[in-house]
Amino acid sequence: MIRKNGAVPDNFFELRELDSIQAYAMAYGDLIAKRYEDLNIVCFPRFPLDIDVDFFRAVQVPAQFKKVGTVNGLDRPILIRSGDKIMFDHTHVLLQIFGDRMIATYAQTQIRSVNDQIRRGLNQLFPRYRSLTEANITWRLTETVDEGMHVDGFLKGKPTPPEAKGRFHRVKLFINIDSQPRKWWTSFTMGETLKRYRSKLPDSMPDDADIVANVISNSGFLGDGEPHHEIDIPPMGAVMGEAQAISHAVRYGRRMIAAEFMCLTEHMLDPCKHTQARLPGWLGDAGIGISEAVA
Repeated sequence: MIRKNGAVPDNFFELRELDSIQAYAMAYGDLIAKRYEDLNIVCFPRFPLDIDVDFFRAVQVPAQFKKVGTVNGLDRPILIRSGDKIMFDHTHVLLQIFGDRMIATYAQTQIRSVNDQIRRGLNQLFPRYRSLTEANITWRLTETVDEGMHVDGFLKGKPTPPEAKGRFHRVKLFINIDSQPRKWWTSFTMGETLKRYRSKLPDSMPDDADIVANVISNSGFLGDGEPHHEIDIPPMGAVMGEAQAISHAVRYGRRMIAAEFMCLTEHMLDPCKHTQARLPGWLGDAGIGISEAVA
């Protein structure tokens, strides 16, 4: 369910429910990528996965593992061979989480299967993104309550290296695997935010999307009073959106899979719609000058 606020532009692309990821790809074709690049929030009423969802809804994960993912070795094998012996890899993150070998092994089997389904699914949904590669798939199996409104920054305000600036387009998918809806707020895009809050922003900022995202998120004006839409992502539903360019907040949720993939900007349907490519125009429209980034 989406409760839309008339004070915020309606940037939702709501899909009808289909029974497979391939069916979504066949029904919508490049329209999913186009609307994603247009900074729409793509909403799946159900994201079909073969998953033992009851198992994950029953587990409790310590808070320190809130965003554990494939970069932490989440879906690598738990059993390893050393010489002529087969043994458990006691450094595996799932053994640290669960302790019990059988539970950790079963969880790893499930996670690896689901991650493979997501990898195949995203390639089906974005066939034109020929260079699409995985950055991370995180399994967030802890409760989140009243997260603040923000746009995603990834370098903590540091300048983007020149060789990486604008090179990659980010695709983010969020799947609710809990038994209860995951509650999100979404608000203005980065360009709209810069104009709306011009008086609360510096007179100039670097032409660097990550730095600008960090400034916006840390300026204090994206509070609970910000006009916003409210989204209840249903169990096994999903949303996709360019989280660096769309203000958002998780207000309540317990179990989610978040997939982050990258492709070369040149493989977008329209590379001019990349957040970094748009940024100089957004700054200019808001009357904000461009300054040098400081390392």
